[in-house]
Amino acid sequence: MVVLPAALLIVLLCAETAFAGSGFWRSGAKFLLLGAGGRALAMAETYVVEAADPFVIFYNPAAPAGGRPTRLGLAHNEHFQNSHGEYLALTVPAGRVGVGIGLQYFAVNNIPQRVEPTAEPLSEFDASDALLLGAVSYGISEKVRVGLSVKGVFEKIGSKVANGVAFDLGGTYRAADRLAVGAAFNHLGPEMSFDRGSYRLPGIFRLGGAYSTSDWTMRGELVSPNDEPAKVHLGGEYVFNLPVEGGPAAIAEAYLALRAGCAFGYDTRSWAVGFGIGIDYVQVDYAFVPYRSDLGNTHRFAVLFTLQ
Repeated sequence: MVVLPAALLIVLLCAETAFAGSGFWRSGAKFLLLGAGGRALAMAETYVVEAADPFVIFYNPAAPAGGRPTRLGLAHNEHFQNSHGEYLALTVPAGRVGVGIGLQYFAVNNIPQRVEPTAEPLSEFDASDALLLGAVSYGISEKVRVGLSVKGVFEKIGSKVANGVAFDLGGTYRAADRLAVGAAFNHLGPEMSFDRGSYRLPGIFRLGGAYSTSDWTMRGELVSPNDEPAKVHLGGEYVFNLPVEGGPAAIAEAYLALRAGCAFGYDTRSWAVGFGIGIDYVQVDYAFVPYRSDLGNTHRFAVLFTLQ
């Protein structure tokens, strides 16, 4: 069975070489690069091999495992410069198959409109973006999973509207009980037309791995965009099991997770921190991501529910 993960990795690496070899170009639909979920952002989006969090479908469609319980996630992104985002993710197991549905909405409100330098704008307008995705993963074996997602992309600035379609392709390989590796292509698809012009989608290739124990996880990824030099992401998490004896009889499990991450190669951001609190079937996550160049700070909140 070693041949399968090796062949999958070779295909993805060869495709990445062709993907980056054509040179950098300017791309649009940048809202697709805003990470989903509080736990992912706190660990610098080192999520290509995540299996339990439903927000992983925004990173790697192969990661949701068919044997996991059904999970629902809701998230809010309080971004800088009067912008915000909302997210929904649902993953459902079906034997060796995992199915996921995701929704992303991002908006910038009250943008001043001018045709020349003036003290007061002529008016104000809004910009909004949306993404709807459906993902399916399949377990070739106990160690190897592959996945594909199809995404509808929508953008609106004032009265101008653009629509497009994109795809994600990915795979994961569990090399050992504590070690997993994975790779994924995100946002592959044709150019989108907007008003009198067109632009490419911000494609990304991810290659990473994770080493985990029952208490902590360390992760690392190489992230290669199609319009910028490659980046390196590192992240980690430590989980404290909280005592439940003497507490409410209905509580069977409680924990606190501390998280941190670093992203290298960016002009405007470099690190993130966050935490998560879980009580039985409910988990609450928070991430703080500061930006340089006077852009401001961002706050990510998420609530996850285990439905079965």
